[in-house]
Amino acid sequence: MDQQAIWLDRQHVAVPKWVGGGVHMLISGPEWAHPGDAYTQRVVLENAGGRAPTDGFARQAGGSHGETRGWRGLVKSDDYRVMHLPTSVTDEVLRQWLTCQLLVEGERGETGIQLAGVLDDVYAPARHARLGAYVAGMGWRFALWAPTARNVSLKIWHGGKPQTIPARRDDLTGVWDAYLNAEEDDEYLWIVDVYSPAVGRWVVNEVTDPYAVGLTVDSRRCVLVDMENPALFPKHWPTPKPIHNPCERVIYELHVRDFSAADTSVPLADRGTYRAFTHPDSDGMKHLAKLREAGVNTIHLLPIFDFATVPENPDQQHNPVIERARGAALEPQEEIGRVRKKDAYNWGYDPLHYLAPEGSYATQGHQRGGARVLQCRQMIAALNAAGFDVVVDQVFNHTYAAGQDPHSILDRIVPGYYHRLCARGDAYTTTCCPNVATEHMMAEKLMVEAVAFWIRNYRVGGLRFDLMGFHSRQNMEKVVAQLPASAYVYGEGWDFGEVQDNAVFYQAKQGQLDGTGIGCFNDRVRDALRGGSPVDASMRSRQGFASGLLSAPNGVSTLGWDEQHEALARATDRVKLALVGNLLDYPLAPTAESAPDPSTPPGVSAKGPSTPNDVSAAVAAGAFATQPAESVNYVEAHDDETLYDVMAYKLPTHTSTRERARACMLALAVVTWGQSPVFWAAGTEILRSKSMDRDSFDSGDYFNAIDWTLHTHNFGIGLPPRWSNAQNWGVMAPLLEDARLRPTTADMRWSFAVAREFLRVRTRYRALTLGDAQQIIRRVSFVPAPAGVVVMHINNEGGPGREHHLLVCINGWAQQQTVAYPQLAGTRLRVNPVQRDGADHAIMATVQWDQAAGKLTLPARTAVVLTD
Repeated sequence: MDQQAIWLDRQHVAVPKWVGGGVHMLISGPEWAHPGDAYTQRVVLENAGGRAPTDGFARQAGGSHGETRGWRGLVKSDDYRVMHLPTSVTDEVLRQWLTCQLLVEGERGETGIQLAGVLDDVYAPARHARLGAYVAGMGWRFALWAPTARNVSLKIWHGGKPQTIPARRDDLTGVWDAYLNAEEDDEYLWIVDVYSPAVGRWVVNEVTDPYAVGLTVDSRRCVLVDMENPALFPKHWPTPKPIHNPCERVIYELHVRDFSAADTSVPLADRGTYRAFTHPDSDGMKHLAKLREAGVNTIHLLPIFDFATVPENPDQQHNPVIERARGAALEPQEEIGRVRKKDAYNWGYDPLHYLAPEGSYATQGHQRGGARVLQCRQMIAALNAAGFDVVVDQVFNHTYAAGQDPHSILDRIVPGYYHRLCARGDAYTTTCCPNVATEHMMAEKLMVEAVAFWIRNYRVGGLRFDLMGFHSRQNMEKVVAQLPASAYVYGEGWDFGEVQDNAVFYQAKQGQLDGTGIGCFNDRVRDALRGGSPVDASMRSRQGFASGLLSAPNGVSTLGWDEQHEALARATDRVKLALVGNLLDYPLAPTAESAPDPSTPPGVSAKGPSTPNDVSAAVAAGAFATQPAESVNYVEAHDDETLYDVMAYKLPTHTSTRERARACMLALAVVTWGQSPVFWAAGTEILRSKSMDRDSFDSGDYFNAIDWTLHTHNFGIGLPPRWSNAQNWGVMAPLLEDARLRPTTADMRWSFAVAREFLRVRTRYRALTLGDAQQIIRRVSFVPAPAGVVVMHINNEGGPGREHHLLVCINGWAQQQTVAYPQLAGTRLRVNPVQRDGADHAIMATVQWDQAAGKLTLPARTAVVLTD
């Protein structure tokens, strides 16, 4: 039955108008009167009139930070009447009713009731309760929030034998607890007797603890783990140096299995596991060491909490050895398709237990209990010892399952509470899975306490939030309040789904995190550099700043010449904004729409501004930050195609692999030299390919492999899996078959060297990471230049470092360009020594600064920093 009525708080129920008049609440509980009988109590509901809650159901969107909209903004108030319960109903009676089946009945029908509002009201003290299993005195305390349960017991295996212990209910909080003399490594489950709207009956669920910190293989049972046990700590765990200026962060996104699954320098048993990071002489760790020496200071790990979709016992995994294919062969994806639900690969965005590490990343025999905790800690300690702070992915916007699904945990304990429900009472799935309602008190509590747990017990230095726009600003502020000042929090501030436009709450999204220090990914510069959007129907139709827009047409563009001019001007503005921290208040002078014709000598003839005079150019170009740390510059992440694969679509097919590498590095320079925190996806610096796979979360080791020795490259190793890429096969197949597009080892080595030089430049010149909006606005300006060319001037007089002037120069054109800057005529400017003597020294030698005339000549597809 649908759950269309909404119990708002202690007294008020929103009833859909279609049920008609004569409204009653029906409270049913089996065996209330006599064994075998059912009992139904009928309670008259009356119109609330002026007593309706003023801050609840009827409110419209809008308001201050953290404010709730309407009734969670999910239903239309006009379709409901707010009714009230008799004033004689006490909290004691309410608590009893909430353990029953609840319906609203009118003249024209009946419906179930959503309970989140009243549960948050009646059980508000539960926000302070300590949950989970932990050492207390001489024994262990077990605590579970299950306010709607009729009965709860603890099932524990002590000495290998199960016993069931009745739990005690605290009526004030709805928490059930048990205290007993258990021992570390004992296994346990909760037994919850509760009404489930998903199946319309009472159920008795044996379910794991949402606060479990240790688990058995495949998460079938919880395991008692004392996180303070000295045996569970690495022998050497250095404390990383705090990064107090988040804009100095260079973040490297890495998947645990990708890192070592194909690394033959790692012992076979440790490949794809936490322990792979404990081998400092492996090819992968040597690669990370080179990145650290150059300036990468933070490793971002894709989810390492317990997730649902990978068998944790290696003996039960099906990991086929696939012969390396060529071109657009079908055999690899067919092999992967046969085992995709049984292999060891998944990104892990399918949470089960938020406080326990994933077992499939532990070595065989260590997937259980404290053993996996130790190995996860050893991984983080090894990264800390290598000089990295560690950021971990957080996924609180959805769970893997809901209802009575075996992988549903929260919903089998408090049915209908933890997920965001639509008007019918079904969970929204706009995030891909059942959406978690962190606007509900105990869902928020789980989120806040889980992230604090990782910071405290695993010593991570930051958090990345998946689909952060599905959380409220209030949620995120509470998260940050739990963390040390040096911890950096950032996430995906996208705006879509049922929460869009602040419909449910004031969202944690782009432009709404001012003052929090929380960063949002800057997709505006990503799309400006690459061209188009990751969701374009035709990947080849839109080129960008770095992928040949205007200067190297691929012959497939759907835009006319004037439209391409305008698109390049907009992209140039977005590149400029990325370089100044994507600041909303930056006084950006819009780039002229016109640009040099590649068939004529360099020059510029402005047609006028690209935005109306009464609209801020920064706003029009997509700026959203009030401080540079609120925007994270990136051009590639684990989602969508790799940067190299995007360039395979966008650039003309005749483009040489070295020029392809140069285009990729140009894009990487933009995000690396901006004033915001920097984010690189693993392998961007070595032209990583996934054979054009756009969504490789379930594509196995074959398409996701990384060769840190740079002897092999994954472009053109077969068509990627059909389930994520079928719509592009007709376009990608001939590209994958074209051997001219496969980079050589020399190309990869060149790119790696150039990318590290970008990092060294960033580290060398502190003026590139000022970390303050007012400093940026005061010191940073742009030289008038044609669309497709950006020259940023940092006036560093009195600033950090000995340099008085820095020019950050980006020429996105496939042709040489000249820019006049008479204001610096007479100033001696030179290519910085890192690049002058680096891997691209031959091109750097052709960068010309005419000191007398104040004129700069930039070679094609060049990124360079000049200093005095």
